[in-house]
Amino acid sequence: MNLLVVDDNRYVVEGLKDQILALAPEIDQVFGCYSVAQAKELFRAQPIDLLISDIEMPGEDGFALLDWLKQEGIRPVTVLLTSYAEFSYAQRSLAFGVSSYLLKPLDEEALAQTLGQMIETNETRSRERRRMDIGDAWLHRQRRAHADYLRRLLAAAQGGTASAVRMLLAHPPAPLTAAEQLLPACLCITCGATAWRGELVRYAAENVLLELSQQNHLEYTLLYPLGETEYVLLLRLGQEQTEAQVQQGLDTVLRFFAEFFRDHLDMTVEYRLEDWCALEKLPEALGRKLPGGRAAGDPGPALPPCKADTDAWRRLILASDLDGLRASVEQYLSQGRHGGMPTDDFLGALQVDWYLMLNSILKEHGSLTVTDLRWEGFSRWVNATPEQLTELLLEDASRVAELLDAESLSSLNVARIRAYIQENIAEVSRGSIAEHFHFSPNYLSKLFRNVEGVSLIHYIQNQRMERAKDLLANSDQTISEIALEIGYPNFSHFSKRFRDFIGCSPNEYRRKARSAGQKGSSK
Repeated sequence: MNLLVVDDNRYVVEGLKDQILALAPEIDQVFGCYSVAQAKELFRAQPIDLLISDIEMPGEDGFALLDWLKQEGIRPVTVLLTSYAEFSYAQRSLAFGVSSYLLKPLDEEALAQTLGQMIETNETRSRERRRMDIGDAWLHRQRRAHADYLRRLLAAAQGGTASAVRMLLAHPPAPLTAAEQLLPACLCITCGATAWRGELVRYAAENVLLELSQQNHLEYTLLYPLGETEYVLLLRLGQEQTEAQVQQGLDTVLRFFAEFFRDHLDMTVEYRLEDWCALEKLPEALGRKLPGGRAAGDPGPALPPCKADTDAWRRLILASDLDGLRASVEQYLSQGRHGGMPTDDFLGALQVDWYLMLNSILKEHGSLTVTDLRWEGFSRWVNATPEQLTELLLEDASRVAELLDAESLSSLNVARIRAYIQENIAEVSRGSIAEHFHFSPNYLSKLFRNVEGVSLIHYIQNQRMERAKDLLANSDQTISEIALEIGYPNFSHFSKRFRDFIGCSPNEYRRKARSAGQKGSSK
């Protein structure tokens, strides 16, 4: 988490930087700029989460910086510095989403409170961004899993493979059910003077239909080729939509689609909307439209299951049987191999099922989410090979198993955290601890408070003061040197924090400690 201070007064900037680092150890870096131009350059070069900016500056003022940030789409949590509590400033700041004001000269208690609010707001925003990113990725994989499932279901029906149809209908990927209502539409696309390859026609049709469906808020699911020119389009019923609304929307989409292909691609499109039908009835309803590739009753090639045995995996995780889980996952992946490698859609479906199962376990045993569990983020899961995916699943399972044995494990982890704080007292922060122990910052804070009964930040500050007391009593270092050693580069700020914690100034404490030591030695 990075913070930027912008003020044309160099002393204000440097003083604030020292205070912020001492008051908020969870902030990793504090930058300082003396003009709006410098601030713009820094924003281009560094990710900035928090901004404290003066309003009145020569040349471009603080509002000019906020206007530029808004145009650039950069949204740090912002607090303005000013010497005047003017109503006009408050009015203008509303348009930029400014969190609050700090009045000069700065009051340390007000600064500490404001920093706490800024950090909390930033963490809330970060959680929302992660949820949105995770949600988008999850929905994308879910749609791919559903499309892959329906494609295989129609392929099995087209091939007359009754056993494969029954197996697929028995295990639809979550949250599809056998009773899921789908709206089919049959299309016939014929080329004009220009000959198009079948895969190019399908590619163009899929992209145009997807875009038109999104514009009309329809749940586009699959375009499946029935032959050289025939296709079936499937739509799901969206949230807060009626069947009549979806039918009307699809008719509009297909009219625009036919006009677009006619005017731009010289192709003729004929279409017909079918009746709504349940997923379990889809192969039967479309049976007459699926040209057979094999004789009825021919089992054809075995299809991989599209739903993992998450119930068995759940039992193995709860029993901490990671060896058994590895064997089960590897067996499942081996069933999904086509020519030696499972398809992307198969792996995507597996990740969707795993994600849902893991979330249900975490909800039952606390307030953590998969986001908290995967502190490295989700980037490693993108385009993972089956072997890499196996290891990622086992990492998840191992962490869940550890969390289920939370009492002993938490105490052990917090003991390690306490030792790390002692060894790195000068530069330690929540961010550095989270990175060192591979925890998410939010999980780290929850873990520490649950075991110690105090916040991590308060504990760090208290340990710094205990170290200062020891050095004041038992060393010849100057107070400024002691302040630097425990992470307070600003002497006056250290002195004030010491008085807040101990009840006297560092000088007074040193005198009392040495006086007590001399009396003890004389006895």
